[in-house]
Order: sequence, then structure tokens, then C-alpha cells
Amino acid sequence: MAAIWRNRDLEQITGAPLTEDSLTAEGIARIVAEYPDEAMQVEYKSRRDLERIYPKAPTNPPPYPWSPLQEHAKDICAPANSRGAIVIYGVENSGGLPGRLRPFEDGDPGKLIEQYRKDIRQCCSPTPRFDMFPVSTDDRSGFYIVAIVPPSPSAPHAVLSQPGKSGRGQLYYFVRAEGESHIRPLAEHEVAELYGQRNRGLETRRQHVARVWDEGTVRVREHSDQIWAAVSIVPDAPRDDALTPSTQQEIKDWDNNITFPDCVLGLVPAVRDNAFPEMGMLVYTQLLDMGDDVLAPGAATTYRELHANGSGYAAINLRDASEDPMAPCDIDEDSLIDTLAALTVHLLAWTTSRNGRWGNATINAGIIGTDKKGNFDISVRLIDQTGGGSGRGRRIVRRPPHIEVAAHLEEIDTTQSKLRVAYTVASRILQRFGVLEPSWLAEDGAIVATEMMNPQKRRTRQWAGQHDVEVVEWNSRTQLTAQRP
Repeated sequence: MAAIWRNRDLEQITGAPLTEDSLTAEGIARIVAEYPDEAMQVEYKSRRDLERIYPKAPTNPPPYPWSPLQEHAKDICAPANSRGAIVIYGVENSGGLPGRLRPFEDGDPGKLIEQYRKDIRQCCSPTPRFDMFPVSTDDRSGFYIVAIVPPSPSAPHAVLSQPGKSGRGQLYYFVRAEGESHIRPLAEHEVAELYGQRNRGLETRRQHVARVWDEGTVRVREHSDQIWAAVSIVPDAPRDDALTPSTQQEIKDWDNNITFPDCVLGLVPAVRDNAFPEMGMLVYTQLLDMGDDVLAPGAATTYRELHANGSGYAAINLRDASEDPMAPCDIDEDSLIDTLAALTVHLLAWTTSRNGRWGNATINAGIIGTDKKGNFDISVRLIDQTGGGSGRGRRIVRRPPHIEVAAHLEEIDTTQSKLRVAYTVASRILQRFGVLEPSWLAEDGAIVATEMMNPQKRRTRQWAGQHDVEVVEWNSRTQLTAQRP
């Protein structure tokens, strides 16, 4: 499970990502030992703060005293409006270890978390994204409850004076004080500045999205006049973009555990590529013979950019280099789907690993080529080899197909969830050729086994088992739609 928020300082203390699967009671004790007096990105809450009776409305006029609902909203909105935080319920604010560690001894953590989330939805505008989960004690006799609140690109988030009625009453804005542990109200000019940052951020992200796609495409064309499928990804909330020695090692460590491309049907074999540092990223590609015994990085069969800030770009050559680069290009439909799925899944895995599962990401995808000036002057036809190579009903494309989709990263926690996004990407590219949707990839990310070429079934079932992806057996998409909920 990818962390909803990646924080290097905290993860260096806990020794693991801030996830339900990785954060332990020992990791919580380490945080308390390192930050005994709390900090800007660490807050401790007594279990009593979560066990209070929940009134239906504030018993006194705001801002103080507030109902527990509004206190919970403030605890989430304040870090979302600043640099994010981890909020740990079950730790007292004073005293020494281990006495400060007072985890919940009984109760249903699921119900407590469900109620907490309801409080946030009722009392915040707009609702910040956050994650919340229990962490069992070492002896399993109790539990802590942890809220992970990333910094929000949608800030400012307000606490409502009348829970559940965002259109009435006043809005109260809070922030965690820079370099301190306490929460303070925002001044009017600070609220205005956050709204300005939100608007400016939208334009900055649009420019970043275009730049990652355009610059990656230019680099692929520098050493290739072939036809490529390419995908880029840009998260709404990128990390720091500096490529330092430690960042370079983190990228390499991630890539060492990844197969690329990891295709569902196996129609594109995995490659061995080399990492080359460029400004803000590592470029993974091949070494090309430039003549005179000179080898230089260049795109031949695959190309990838893994950016330090969590963005990425990847491309795979769609036709054999021995083919005439100026001849019309026939692309097998299954190979195109397999390639687009592999690229999309790979980049989603990179972004959620690097940045966490929060916010949105913009995905660009398309077919690029053919010459180094960016011209696309070759006809591209989609063929169906399973149907005997027929191109009936398929358009011949003379302009480069290019689409843009949004991915909600908080929903990306499995390979099948990544394939859901790949379905959308592949469908929109295929529709440029007159094909409605992938023949063997379902809208929910499941694999439709019987729609594939027979030689691929065994390999595909093995791949699906390794990645915990559902395989469905219906013989046609019509039956699949009718029989699956």
C-alpha cells in the first residue's frame, strides 16, 4: 500500500513509509522520542479527544469552546493549510516515555474512524484529503489511531461555524504555525494569499503538465524516427524537484525492484536500460552507437524519465527498427493496448510511491513520431491480428493521437486500480481509430481472458495471479456488461 503522504523526515525516524501496513507501535514510540514536545508536522492527541460524546451542534457560539466535531475539523484543516502533519491519537502531551503512550484499550477502531470522517465532512469546506487507520500495540492488546494529513493544493480549508451548513454562518481558517507546534487562526490577508496560491497553482500545474509531455517527446525524437506509444504523468502536488545524490539513489532503489515494461500479455519484452542523470530526473534508456566508437544515451526501444518530484514520462517503440521508417505503419491492436497499459501502470506506481496516494495526477498519452522535427506524416493503421489482420471499420490516422485524463491518486492502491486508469487511456486512444474500447481490458481493470489471443492466455493468467488482478471469463463484452454488477 502506497503512503498517502511521503515525508522524508518522519520516515527516517520510523524506518518505513507512513502507511497502515508499515507504521508500527515501535515507529510511533520513535516519533514521540524524537519529537517529545510535538512539532509543526507532528501532533499528539489523548485518546479522550476521540472518545468524547458527539453533540449534534455546538453547545456554545464559535469560535470557543467548540464541539468535538469542530475541534477534529481544525486538527485536520490546519496541517492541510500548511505543510501537512501526522496526528496520533493515544499519546499524552506531557510526561516521559513510556508513560505518555496511552493507546486505546478497547472499542472498535473502525467505528471511531468512521465517525471521525463524518465529522470532517460536516465541518470542513472544502473537505481536505487525509488518511486514517489504527496501529496495533506490540502485544495486540490495544491500538493507536493515526491521521495522515498531507499539505493540500486546494487550501485554504475552513472550519464551519454551523456543521453541515457550508452556505451559512462563518468560516474559520487555521494553520499550523511555521516552525512551531501550535495551531493559530489565519489573518484575512493570509486567507486571501492562500486563495491566490490555489489559483496560481492551477496555472503552474497546467504549464508543468505540458512541459513534461513536450520535453519528453522531444527527447525521444532526438535519436529516433520510429512510431512510439508514450505516456506522461504529473501529480498535482509534486515533491521537491532537485536531483541530489540521495534522491538519485532513492530513484534507483525503486527502479531496481521494478520490471519494465511489465506487460499484461507479454507482447513487449522487458528491457535492460541504463540510468543517466539530467536536471531534476534520471533518464532510463539505451546506449546508442554514435559512430567513431562513441556510445551515448538515446531512445531505441524504450525511454523513461523518472523525475525527482514524482512526475514521469515513458515511451515504447511500436514497430521493428528494420521496417522502413517512411512506410505506412500497421500497429497491432493488442500490442497497442498492452503497451499503453504497461506505461500507465508503471508511471502510476512511480508517482504513488514517490509522492503518496493523495491529490490528482494528469496523464497525457498518445502515439508520437516520426521525424526529429516532430512531423507525423506517416499513416498509422490499427489492425486486429486476432481477427486475421482485418482493418475493417478502423480509421487510418494521419494526425498524432493525443489524449489527457485525470487520475485520482487516493483511489490507486492496487495493480487493478492502475489498470482502471489504463482502460480509460487505452479507450480514448483506440477511439481515434474507430474502436470503442480495449477488447481484453474491462472498465474496472479486470482482464477479459477469452478476448485475448490464445497463446497469451497462460502467460496472462500467471501475470494476473502475481499482481492480484481479477480475470473474467465471459466470451463477449456484452455478456460481461450484463452479468457483472
